[in-house]
Amino acid sequence: MIIGKIYYLSTMLDKLNVLFFVLRIVLFVVCCIFTACFLDSSVASSEDDIKRYGKSLRISGIALVIVIILSIVTPNKEDFLIISMTKDYTTQQVYKMTKDEIKDGIDYFVNQVNKVKKGY
Repeated sequence: MIIGKIYYLSTMLDKLNVLFFVLRIVLFVVCCIFTACFLDSSVASSEDDIKRYGKSLRISGIALVIVIILSIVTPNKEDFLIISMTKDYTTQQVYKMTKDEIKDGIDYFVNQVNKVKKGY
């Protein structure tokens, strides 16, 4: 993969993590509202209202769980850049490298990404 594509994907993953964060907050609030309506007998006066609030609570709860799982498994920008940089190394090569060598490699990669970013 070329550096431009790597940087683009890392930026998209970063924006996706922000979207997941906002969705988690919104869905949590929606679940709280539907739970309050489901449990409050004055709001849910008929059996149809109770079923409707229960179904809405289930749907928003499932959506919340999916968003939480996706936000956990989606790497952030820095993790994706490190994964992209180190994907060709074997485990034995990484164990032989010193911390300074790894840090220099990451710094070089980040500098190259910054050069590509300035070029656009």
